[in-house]
Amino acid sequence: MVKKFKKMSEFLPSDDLSKDRSHSPKQAEGTDFISLIRKWKVVVGEHMAKNTMPLRIRSQSLYIAVKNASYSHQLSFLESTIIDKIKLHSPAVGRKFKNIKFVTTTAPFELLKKKEEVTSKEKLTFHKYDPQFRQAKKDFKEKVQDFEDEDLLDLLASISMQASEKNDGRPT
Repeated sequence: MVKKFKKMSEFLPSDDLSKDRSHSPKQAEGTDFISLIRKWKVVVGEHMAKNTMPLRIRSQSLYIAVKNASYSHQLSFLESTIIDKIKLHSPAVGRKFKNIKFVTTTAPFELLKKKEEVTSKEKLTFHKYDPQFRQAKKDFKEKVQDFEDEDLLDLLASISMQASEKNDGRPT
C-alpha cells in the first residue's frame, strides 16, 4: 500500500525544511556569471562585445568565445587589462579565475542570432482575439468595404499589421 502524505513535513525531515535553498553557492555562482554576461559590453567595449562572449569558468580559467582568430590573438595581449576590468565590474566573478582562455568559435553567436530571429518572428504573430488585431481589423474594414469573407478579411488585416510592424508602425 502506498502511503499518502498530507503535509510536506511528513515527507521531509524537519531539519530539511528549515534550510534556505534560495541562495545555494551554485545558484550564486550562476547569477554572478550572468551579471558578467550582462555587463560584458561595458567591460570590453561595444565592438569587442559583438565579437566575443564569456562562456564559462573552469579550472580557474575564464573561457571566452571569439568569432575570429585575429581577435583572439589581439585579446591575448589585453588579458591582464580584461581581468582587471572584470574584477572592477564583477568582483565576485573576478575572484573565481586567474587567467583567460580564448576559444575561436562561432557557435554561440549563431545561437544568439537564431534566438533573435525567432523572437522577431514571434513579435509579428497576431491572434484574432487580440485587441490590437481587432482594432486593426476594424480600421482595415473601413478602408476596404468590398470583402464579405471574414477569413480573407482576417488574413488581409494580419498582413497589413505585420507590414506596419516592419515599417516601425507607419501605416502601409
